[in-house]
Parts: sequence; structure tokens; C-alpha cells
Amino acid sequence: MANIVKTESGIDFLQRFSVRPKLIGLQVEVFGEDGPLPGDVIEINEKDTNLKTILLTQWIIKCILPATWKGVQIGGLEKVEEDSSPMSTTST
Repeated sequence: MANIVKTESGIDFLQRFSVRPKLIGLQVEVFGEDGPLPGDVIEINEKDTNLKTILLTQWIIKCILPATWKGVQIGGLEKVEEDSSPMSTTST
């Protein structure tokens, strides 16, 4: 069986990452209603590494999961995308 490698141009790569999802509602107690903005740096300063791991794991899970799945609310974030790049999203 032959391995097939898919390649993409630099422009395709940049276009793929030019639209970033907003993290509205990630954790209102920490970030407020609007959540962290794309490009924000988040510093976690805690002596207990277990607490940092739990916090980051919860954020990752919430970002990966959809808000609903097959009509059931599972607690992920709504997919709200914001175009943060002046580049065109069309490719040739």
C-alpha cells in the first residue's frame, strides 16, 4: 500500500489559520463574557501543578467539544469565527 502525502502551499497554510474561533464563554469568571481574544497571552501562576493540569484540561475539552451533539447539550463552546486576517479566503 502506497503512502499518499498531501501537500499545501504556504498561502493555503496561512489561509487555513487566518480564521480563528472566538472563545466566548470559555470561563466567564476568569475572562469575562467575551473570553480571551486571539493573540492574548494567558499566564497561569499556581504552585500546585495538578491544579494547572486540571484547568488546562478543562479548557481544552471545552474548546474541542461542540456545544450540542445530536440535540444534546454537552457543554462545549459555540463555533463563532472571526476573520482576523485581511487576506482573502478564496484560493485558486
